[in-house]
Formats: sequence, structure tokens, C-alpha cells
Amino acid sequence: MHRDTNSTSASERRGSSFSARLLAPFASVRADEAPTVLLMAAQAFVLLTVYYLLKPVRESWILPGGAELKTYAAAVQAIALVGVAKGYDVLARRVRRDRLVAIATTIAIVCLVAFHAASQAGLDVGLAFYLWLGAFQLLLIAQFWSFASDLYTPEQGRRLFAVLGAGAAIGSVCGAQIARVVMRVVETPSTLLLAAAALLLAVPVLTSIAHRRHAPSRRARDAAPPAPVAVPEPADRGVVARVLGDPYLRLVALFTVLLNAIATLGEYALDRSLLDAAAIAVAHHESPSVEHYVGAFKADYYSAINAVVLVLQLFAVSRVLTVYGERAALAIMPVFVVASAIVTLGASMVLPMLAVLATARVVENGLMHSVQSTARQTLFLVATRDGRWSGKAFIDTVTWRAGDVLGAISVAVLAWCGAGTSAVIALVGVLGVTWLLVVAALGREHRARVALARG
Repeated sequence: MHRDTNSTSASERRGSSFSARLLAPFASVRADEAPTVLLMAAQAFVLLTVYYLLKPVRESWILPGGAELKTYAAAVQAIALVGVAKGYDVLARRVRRDRLVAIATTIAIVCLVAFHAASQAGLDVGLAFYLWLGAFQLLLIAQFWSFASDLYTPEQGRRLFAVLGAGAAIGSVCGAQIARVVMRVVETPSTLLLAAAALLLAVPVLTSIAHRRHAPSRRARDAAPPAPVAVPEPADRGVVARVLGDPYLRLVALFTVLLNAIATLGEYALDRSLLDAAAIAVAHHESPSVEHYVGAFKADYYSAINAVVLVLQLFAVSRVLTVYGERAALAIMPVFVVASAIVTLGASMVLPMLAVLATARVVENGLMHSVQSTARQTLFLVATRDGRWSGKAFIDTVTWRAGDVLGAISVAVLAWCGAGTSAVIALVGVLGVTWLLVVAALGREHRARVALARG
């Protein structure tokens, strides 16, 4: 029996060493970290695969009601997510983290089965599903990163979060490709059951990961069995008050609002130029219709973004975070946004606006979904446990959607003023400068939190 135990341990060590060598080209991963990192990356893969599998279902159910309905639904979603975040906060403050992950994922599975049944019964579930998928996108994915922040120390996060982000990036690509096939083979509601089955596989794996410990510092902090996710706080302080009352989380929230508002405005500027180019192409008989021109352009556009994200996530993110740190990584995209606005305004005088904007947006989206996204997740590594769970859930749902609202209001004001695409780009540049100032303040607060954590 003793020989069997040693043999098993040796086998496990060899497997861990092989996993670490497998990940070496992408990140610095120690042998004892490799198995859990791969499992966590697999979970990120599943979540993003499921999300991109469900996106076409959402579009097929919401768009027949009109583009206006989709726009209004996004505004309603921002309000509805306040209640979702508060409900999640109540649950997170009373349930251990391993159970919290299992409960939230199980609820998502039950909802998918219920939507399938309602659709089969002939009920119109388009709006409800649109709102639900927004909560799934932000809440379950935010929960995954909260889970990761609880497992790893800041030093580990700089090295390992890039691998988790790579799993998410590959999941995004695979989910979109699977959806292209599935939506042509099975009825739309059946796609929900496929997504539910995929999520079902995630529950036991995430629960087992919850009991793993890698870092001594994390073990010391979590020496007892998994405790409630948040430390007790006065009952009259809700999650909104706690986020706004914490200088660090308040800056992270403001950072998130500006990030999404700038992205919304950037896409609006691109879409305006795209529609202008499509109208010209149709008028010159270069395209059969505006819809055909837009569809072909968007297919190439998203393919280019996915390629940039995957390359950066695999080969750049971990190195940037390890060598330069979170604060420098966070500043990369704001600097690019400001520089891009200046260059775009100048280059568009001699080059087609669509080509210039598309190039800038591909790089910007590539940075946002790789370096920027991973660096933003590492911010919560130095937050309190309450900040890593309830606070993060609030920021990644309500605050994120607040960025959508700010972007939509800006678009409405610009449209009312009759402003052109150049004015939109100029506003993006101004917001980019503001974003840089917020990054500087956030960097100072982050440095203080790191120093406090080190004692």
C-alpha cells in the first residue's frame, strides 16, 4: 500500500510537471499550480462557450420585436441588475464560497430549462431571456473571477490570470463557431438544453477546486474551512453603500463606467461610418444590399478581433503583468484610446474613415478583451473578501451597464446636436484623458492596498 501511494504521488507529480511545461510558453506556472490552473481555464472556457452559444438565441428572440426594443431592453437591464446584485449580495454574505458557486450555476441551469419549456409552450420569452442573459454574462463570469481571486495571491494572479483569460478567449471563439453549426441543425430552444448540459459539468469541478490551496499566504488567511464569503457588516449598509464607501472599489467602479462608455461610443462611431460606406456600396452596385455589406463586414471585423485577443492573451498578457505590473497594464488601453483618437482624426482626412476606424477598433477591442480585461480582474486580488464577491458582482453588473447608459446618453446628445463622426471620436479622446486620470488615482490606491497586504 505504501508503494502504491508513493507511485500515485510520483505519477501526480509527473502529470503536474508536464502540465507546467505545457503552459510554459504562455505563462510562468509552477508544477503544483498547473492542475488547478488548467481546471480553472477549462471553467472559463465553458462559461464563455455557453455565453456565445446563447447569444444567437437572444438575438433571434429579441430582434423581431424591433431594434428599439433591444435598445430599451439594455436600459431596463441596467435597472434590473441593481436588484440582481442586491440579491446576490444577500446570498454571498450568508453562504460559503463553494456552495455559492454551485448554487448560482444550478440556478442558471434551472433557468435555461425553464426558458426552453416556456418557449416550447408558445410563450414569448424574448425580452425576459435578453434580460436574463445579461445577468448571466456579467454575474456568473464575475463570480468566476471572484472565485479565482480567492484562490490566488496577487503575485500568482499576475502570472496565472492570463491562462484563465486564454481559456475564456478560446471559449468565445469556439462558442461562436459551435453556434453557427447548432443553430442550423436543431431548433433554437434546444440550444438552451445543450448550454444547460455544458453548465452541469462545471458544478462538481468548481466545487472541488474550492478546496484547493496553493499559496501559503492564502492558506493562512483561509486556514479554516471555507468561511462565509464576506465578513459581517452592519445590516443597514447595502452593497451600493459599501462599494461607494470604499475608495478603492469606488475608483474601480468609475474605471469600469468609463471603460464601457468609451467602448459604446467607439462602436457607435464605427457603425455610423459602416452604414455610410454600405449606402455608397449599394448605390454603386458593389453590394446587393446594406444588410449584406454590414453582415460581411462584421464577420471579418469580429474574426480579426478574436484573432488579436487570442494572440495577446496567449503570448503577451502574462508577460506584461509579470514584468510591468497591474498599474502599467491598466494604462495601456487608455493611452491607446487617446492616441487613437488623435491619429484617427488626422488620418481620416486622407484615408477612408471606415478603414481607419475599423483598424483602431480591432486593436482597441483586442486590448480590452485581453490585457485590459485580465489586468482589471487582478485589481480584486487585493480587495477584501466582501469586495471580491459582493463588490465585484455589483461592479460587473450594475456599474458595467451604467457605462452603457452613459454611452447611450452621449450618443443621444450628439445626435440631437447633429454632430458628425469626428465629434464622436473627439469625445472619446476627452473621455480617454479622464480615464487616464482615474487610472493614475486607482494606481496610487492599489499601491497602498498592496503595501497594506504585505504588512
